Amino acid sequence: MIRVAIVGVGGRMGSLIAGLIAEAKDMALTAASEHAAHPLLGKRLSAASDVVVCTTDELLTREADVLVDFTRPEVCMRSMAIAKEARMAVVCGTTGLDGAQVEVVRDTARHVPVLFSPNMSVGIHAFYRALEGLARELGGAYDAAVVELHHKHKLDAPSGTAKRMLELLTQDTPCHSLRIGEIVGEHQVHFAGQGERIVLTHHALSRETFAHGALRAIRFVHRKAPGLYTMFDCLAE
Repeated sequence: MIRVAIVGVGGRMGSLIAGLIAEAKDMALTAASEHAAHPLLGKRLSAASDVVVCTTDELLTREADVLVDFTRPEVCMRSMAIAKEARMAVVCGTTGLDGAQVEVVRDTARHVPVLFSPNMSVGIHAFYRALEGLARELGGAYDAAVVELHHKHKLDAPSGTAKRMLELLTQDTPCHSLRIGEIVGEHQVHFAGQGERIVLTHHALSRETFAHGALRAIRFVHRKAPGLYTMFDCLAE
């Protein structure tokens, strides 16, 4: 049985992952945290759960094999320190990390296994492969642009997924970010040449696709040696 701790269990992703863990036969939620002003703090997570929501620092006193973090960069940094000290594996989907914060993730991975991915859907990784092929074939012969849309509550722009797309493109590619309504996530890459245009699009219709990916990541990372892993590593198994 894989024992899991979730940081930010009251958030959109944290609550979804907690719900899926409750249905899984091979893992159990043994700890969950929220910030000091959250209404869940000090309460049982649900009527069917014995887990009492604690502060993130209190996770050091809880038993868990894998720590899951889909929060904010500053919270993620504390999660990395706790995982390193408690020797927990990490599944991290937090986006918006700057260069120094990414280095903290890399340092943590020298001590415990860390799966770090801004997008844990299966489809987006097939998208990446397709994008690599198009970028290789079209090169600088076609103009390219990235367009990404997310809900109005998302703080970082461009998204972590869009940043990965920009890394795969071989030119100085513009990126346009929209934060409107309740869009879960949409990413497009446009290639425009003389007389034709290619548009590669991925729609995330539900956050559950990311939550299911997170469970795959939990199963993968808890068996691994210290190191930095991605969803490509996870999906290759």
